[in-house]
Amino acid sequence: MKRGKCKYCIYILPVILLASLLFIPYFSCDKNEDREMNARNIVYISSFHDNHLWTENFRASLNKRFEKCNYQVNQRNIYLDAKNINSYDRRMSILDDKLTPTLKNIHGIIVSEYEAALQIKGYLEQHIIKDIPIVIASVFDAGYKIDQSNVYQLIQKVEIKETFLLARKMNPKAHKCYILSDKTASGQFFLNSARNQLKEFESKINIVYV
Repeated sequence: MKRGKCKYCIYILPVILLASLLFIPYFSCDKNEDREMNARNIVYISSFHDNHLWTENFRASLNKRFEKCNYQVNQRNIYLDAKNINSYDRRMSILDDKLTPTLKNIHGIIVSEYEAALQIKGYLEQHIIKDIPIVIASVFDAGYKIDQSNVYQLIQKVEIKETFLLARKMNPKAHKCYILSDKTASGQFFLNSARNQLKEFESKINIVYV
């Protein structure tokens, strides 16, 4: 468990640090002014539902960082619930309904995980947003890069091959390996990544992709 938590921290900390640096101009204010009046509006877009482990950890780390920097934040959370909503169009409708009305009053957008990254990419193809910093944390996909000066992407390395080699080292007599995933966009991304990274081992061990 400790190892997993460490890998999560390696992934999330750069996101939080970059977000805090990018938003500095938007949080600067006169110390004599009312703190509540100087609160800045941030939208956090999660791929998953409210009580999902990644959502809770990411949101908690984000809030902790803002508090440490003494930023006054009004944070609005948008949950795309990708584990239960498979339709890209339906999730886009949720994003459009909840994000679009807030655009005139927000100072930053933070996006986490693959589904939300795909949705914000599609959203930016339909809406012009140039004056709001957007930080995206997700795994990488060849067609996923967003070429906008206000969009900052942090890429998570997918180390499926390394995990596979460690598993083989621990179980050298194993003759079959199951690669399990779900039907979400991120699940299919990991499944395709596994096929690409493990192709060279398919002649040595029976690999089943589910």
